[in-house]
Amino acid sequence: RRQRQMCIRDSPEPPFEPHTMFLLGLFSLLDALLGQPMENILQDLPIQEGMKAALTTRDHPFKPWIVLVQCLEKGRWQDVQNGCQELGMGLEETARLYNASIVWTSRSMPQ
Repeated sequence: RRQRQMCIRDSPEPPFEPHTMFLLGLFSLLDALLGQPMENILQDLPIQEGMKAALTTRDHPFKPWIVLVQCLEKGRWQDVQNGCQELGMGLEETARLYNASIVWTSRSMPQ
């Protein structure tokens, strides 16, 4: 779901193309899935340096996209509101896109 949420953002302009945003969302879970530090995982992956930086650096300009999705997943609504303001996004549009990502994920998962 996170990868789809990152991909379908349409306002404002995301920092990467939709397919790259999809990968950014997917890769943002690798450290938890593999039980390794993100820096170690990314060493051998042939991905853009900007994307590596977004996944490993706290103060990177692309980091707010990942943080916003994490806050949505955890139900941290005040942080969602703050993240939307930081990215210039409306709460209603963000909720619509998040719900669309949930529907897409549920349809994509085998029954």
